[in-house]
Amino acid sequence: MSDSAKWYVIHTYSGYENAVKTSIEKFVTGRGMEDKILRMEIPMETVTEVTDSGATKEVERKVFPGYVLIKMV
Repeated sequence: MSDSAKWYVIHTYSGYENAVKTSIEKFVTGRGMEDKILRMEIPMETVTEVTDSGATKEVERKVFPGYVLIKMV
């Protein structure tokens, strides 16, 4: 079944990616479609930033803000 699965891109407002992902997960669970959704991701990357004071810190950022990736049949 995973051979027929394809990646799809869901476009949403920037900053609402997690809410959209949660909403889709609730919908899938409610409809009993867990076997159709193989993977859902919001791609993140770790970036080192330099603050105004000169200190460095690691921050997680979205690779594609405003998008949710979903692999489904």
